[in-house]
This record gives sequence, C-alpha cells and structure tokens, in this order.
Amino acid sequence: MKKLILLPFILFILQVSSQEKLIQYNDKYLKNIKIAEIPTNRELSDFGPCIVNGQLFFTAFNDDAKTDTPGTKADFYYQLFSVDINNVGNVTSMRNVISELASEYHVGPNSFDMNSGELMVTRNNADDPSITPFKPVQKKLLNLEMIVASEENGQWQFQDEFNHNNKDYSIGHPAYTPSGDTLIFVSDMPGGMGETDLYMSVRLNDGWSHPKNMGSGINSPGKEFTPFVTQNGMLIFASNGLEDNEDLDLYFTLLDQTENPTIIKFPSPINSKNDDFGMVIDVSHVFGYFTSNREGTGSDDIYRIGFDMALAGLSGKVINKITKEPINQSAIQFDPPVVNPETVYTDSEGLFEVDVPESKLEELIVSKDGFKTEYVKVTDDYLLIELMPEIWLELSVRDAETQEYISNVDLNFNGEETLVTPIEGIVKRSLDPEKEYYIRGTHHEYLDNSITIGANGEPGIIKATLWMYKGITGKTFVLENIYYDFDKWDILPQSAEELDKLVNILKENEGLKLQLGSHTDSRGSTEYNEWLANTRSQSAVEYILSKGISSNDIVAKGYGESRPYIDSPRNEVEHRLNRRTTFTILELGSNIPKFASVHSNQSMYGKYSTQPLTNRITPVYKRPKYELPLINVSGKNYRVQFYASVKPININLAMTEVVEKFSHYGIINLEEDFLIKYQIGPFTDKNEGTSIYNRIKSLGYQVMLLEYEDNTRTKMVLPN
Repeated sequence: MKKLILLPFILFILQVSSQEKLIQYNDKYLKNIKIAEIPTNRELSDFGPCIVNGQLFFTAFNDDAKTDTPGTKADFYYQLFSVDINNVGNVTSMRNVISELASEYHVGPNSFDMNSGELMVTRNNADDPSITPFKPVQKKLLNLEMIVASEENGQWQFQDEFNHNNKDYSIGHPAYTPSGDTLIFVSDMPGGMGETDLYMSVRLNDGWSHPKNMGSGINSPGKEFTPFVTQNGMLIFASNGLEDNEDLDLYFTLLDQTENPTIIKFPSPINSKNDDFGMVIDVSHVFGYFTSNREGTGSDDIYRIGFDMALAGLSGKVINKITKEPINQSAIQFDPPVVNPETVYTDSEGLFEVDVPESKLEELIVSKDGFKTEYVKVTDDYLLIELMPEIWLELSVRDAETQEYISNVDLNFNGEETLVTPIEGIVKRSLDPEKEYYIRGTHHEYLDNSITIGANGEPGIIKATLWMYKGITGKTFVLENIYYDFDKWDILPQSAEELDKLVNILKENEGLKLQLGSHTDSRGSTEYNEWLANTRSQSAVEYILSKGISSNDIVAKGYGESRPYIDSPRNEVEHRLNRRTTFTILELGSNIPKFASVHSNQSMYGKYSTQPLTNRITPVYKRPKYELPLINVSGKNYRVQFYASVKPININLAMTEVVEKFSHYGIINLEEDFLIKYQIGPFTDKNEGTSIYNRIKSLGYQVMLLEYEDNTRTKMVLPN
C-alpha cells in the first residue's frame, strides 16, 4: 500500500531512511520556492517542458499561423518549440518552432538523455487528423507513440521508433533516468491499474525491455501522467487518482522505492486547485518548470520554478598533494548539482570561486587528467583541495653489453609484488606518489641487480632502465662515464654515480668477487701509465670499500696501456675509448639466498615494505660491540637517516665525519625492514631535523628525513 504524505505532516515519518531522504529533499529544495509564467506563453496551450543543452523545449500550437495560408497544415497540430534559457532558467529569446521535427500530427511531450544525446519524442499515431488534439488534461486519449530523434550538424532528425509502440493503445510522455539506461513512460495498455499508468523499460543492446507496470504503489485507479526523474533519483509525476479530486496534482517519491513507496505531494504554489502536471527540474536544482491550467495567459501555461536562491560564496585552491604546486584547469563538479554551469575550472593559480545555493551543497567532485579524483565534503566556505598525481612507471630491462631487451626477468617491487618482463623486456605499472620503490631484478643468466625509483610528484610516465650483467666468470664489462681530471685519480661526482652502480651489484650478489681495472691511453711512458692506472683503480676501490663493501669482494688492478681497446688510436676519440674503467667477474659466489638492501647513495621516500622478499630468509647478525643501543623514544619525532645496509658496519670508522660532527644530537641504530639503519636524532622539531638533513646532505651523503611515532616510522617527510 502506498503512503501518501502531505508536506505539513512530513516530520512524522523520520523512522524510515528512504523517508528521511524525501524529507531532506523537501528541506533543501521546496522551501521558499517562487513561480512565474515564462514570457513566451500564448493564448492556446503551452506544456511539456524539457531542458535540452541550455534550451527549453516545449509543446504548443503555432497560433501565429493563418488558416488561409497554403502549406500550413502542420500548424494546426501541436509542435515542438524551443527558447534559450540562462543559468537560472530565465527565458532569453523568442520561441522558435523546431521545424525539422514538425509533423502532420501532434508532437510532444519529450525527454532528453544527456548521455546519448537522444530526444525521445511523443507523437500522435492517429490516422484522422480531425480528432481533437491530445492534451494531458483531457478525458479522452488519442493513440500515441514514441520515436527517437537525434541532432546532426545542428538539425534534428527522427531515427528509430520505440520498439513497443502499438497502434491499439497509447505510449507516450517519456522520462529518461539520469543514466539514460531506463525509460519511464505513460500508457493505457491493457492490464493496467487505472486509466493510464506509469511503466518502466530498460535499455538493451537491441532496443528496450518489455514494459513493466510500476505497480499499485505508484499507479492509482485514475490517471498518472508526465513522469520525470531528477538527477538525485526522485520520481516526479502527475496524478488525479491519489486523492478524492479530479484535478491533476504533482507528487514525488524515490525511484528505487516502488514497492510500498512514500509519496509526497508538492506544496503550494506548485500545486493549485487546477490541473498541475509536466514538471522538470534542471540538473543544478536551481530551477525547474511545470505546466498548469490555472488562470494565466493561455489554457495551459508553463511556469518557471525558482528554488531557494540564497547564495553563498565558495572558494578554494587545488594543489598537487606531493609538490604543493597549484593545478590549473582542475574540473570541479557539485553534488548535488546545484551550480550552473555544472562544472567550473581552476585558474592558473589553482584557484576557483563560485556562488552556490546556501545549505544545498554537500560535496565537490574534483578531477584532473593525470590525478586521482577527489570527493571533498563541503565544511567551510574556503577549501584547500589536494589531488594525488597518477604516475606510471615504464621500466626497461636490458643487457648492459648488447643493449638488448631481456624477457623473463623477475622484478620484485619492495618485496610485495613480482612482475615478469614480457618478450619486449618492458613492464608498466602505476606508482604511489608517496613511495619510492626498490625494484630487484633476477634472472638465472644474469647477476642480480636493482634500481630505486621514486616519483617527483608530477603526473605522467617515469621511464627508467635496469641494466643486467651476464653472470659469467671471467666476463669483463666497461663502466661508462668514469672520468678523472688530467693526471689525477680523485673520484669525481659523476664517476661516483657509476661506481655506486657497482656497489649495488656487489650488495645484490653475496659472494660475488670482482676485479676493478683501470686502463690508460698510450700517451706518456709505460711506467707512468701503469702507475697512474694502479692509482686510479685503487682510488675507485677505496671509494667502493667506503660504501660498506668488504675488501675480500673487490680488488684493484692497473693495466696502464697494456690492453688497449683500439690498438693504433688515430684521434682523441679513440684515445678516450682506450681510457676506460672495467670490472671483471672473478667469482660468482654461492647460490645462497640473497637479501634486499637499500644503499646509502639511494634516497628512499615513503614507507618500506614490512614483508620479506619472496622466498628470502631474514639474516640474523650478532651486533658488534661498537654498535649503539636503540634509544627509547616516545611521541612524534624526526630522524635523519644517513646509511642503511643488510650488514652492520662500524660507523666510527666508515662514517667518521658524520659521527664527529653530529653524534652529540644522538645516533640511533635500529634494524627495520630487514635493514640495519643509522640515523641522527631524534628531534621533536621538524625544522631542526630539516636543518641537520641539509647539513649532512651538503657533505655528499644521500639522506632521508623520516617521521616516527615512538619507534614506529609513519612516513618520509619532504624537507621544508
């Protein structure tokens, strides 16, 4: 049984959630409403309003036509007209007949689907044009049918007929749901509840499903007319059978509550003592229209509804969550859609400002290509909105010697996920902008290697290459970009970056033993070149040892000019090719499990995995006497991490400069994520931590500023 509720008594139905939604609808949209005739009403009937792309379509007689004018037969039937409207629904143009949809019979009302651009049109299927034209308020129904029209190159054209049209009864007054997937309409087909009922049909691939009567919860023994579905799922319709009167009144209910629904009658001034029907509401919910035969310009007139238009200013800024930079042209939509236009955009500074109906806006939907869409509750008149960038990694895995792409390489991401390179040797995956990824590559023919990838907060694709080295004893590889000043052996910054890659390989392959060789060109004496090569190779090895590599794992060898790459160099380019640094595999080591490590030259942002790498065993080390005990820390604190390794080191020897200059702040040594980590701190003040971060970084160390709660890391912090 349907529940009919008049608005003065609406507060007595709070016990049902669907009823509460109807109450909210009443409170938001049906208080302080104002109505007014639109200025284009004429002496005869104007009805069937439909909002189409910033215009109002409606059905009316062309009462400008003269009966003695040849070729005006269609003017004596209902036709479709259009007028322009502004963002609050005021008519801004004269009315124009949509001539391409004119017919020898009656046309309208109709419904527009914003998703497909379809206009579902009601038209008369009577063979006798002398029959009195159909009006919703008349007692006698003509046979009606529905047909789809679409706009092409600015012209409307009829397309396909509704596949359930029937010459024996009427089908008309269509109403699309907001998704466009369901159609509600009126029919007097046999088997109904009353004189005319509301029916529902669902869009299929080859047409529309068989019509389903919406049941006695909606339909009455009388007439139901002119359905409409609002953007937030309210079904509006006219009926003369819900109460003891013969006049049509407007009602609304929840579309998804068709069994035992709560039906609410619209208040005055929408409903009157006359016929009121054909109501539509703009997606903004700022305005709408309905038809009434109350005293007015014509026999049926269209009225504009102005909902409570007390406006409040809403402004804000949209920024990149990682970089804090403003985001230009972010799209901001409104839920419910109470603003017209429906979408506003941020300016070059990421700012937006808009007037919204007071107390009607609940949520903003903020989107931008390359960022994750955010749903933001409106809690203030100024909002700072952060969008998380969408970042993709395109990682190529290639042979360091041949440059060829390698398939079937296992790539493990932070010990959490493993991808396998396909035949083209490239994998793609999304990245969390707040994390950096330790990616470890393994293949039975190659040495294990790894790379650390971090997003910079900008949306887009990060392209990187993981170089793999064939695991063959005696195999020699050239280290690119190892440079020395003339007659010098000091490690330059760009050379250090290349040597760090070798450090990485040694740490990823336990038991691996390498020889680092230095080669000179043939200019200068043989003795000098041999001495220079030995000095340079030893300098490079000492750098590698400073990174925690055992002296048992790498040895230096100076070859001088004895093994030229080009035997008889003729120019500077060929001399440069002879000046090179190589590494040779002396011993591959055992096949015992290897362990993940994060190296001091690689900064890591975000959270580390707390799970071990797949099929890995966590090593247990005896802590040497020189290691410091874990400091007991409580509350939020900040720490500057300056080294991490799978094996403990003597930082008093390996990190003398850091110990001497910063140990008075406190040195924390802990085992976390299966790594031995060394940190300066703790600091309760982030600014103090940032200062120490910058000082240690200036010494050439790759450092991280980390936030902890007690002794639990919560996140990596970007320095101020």
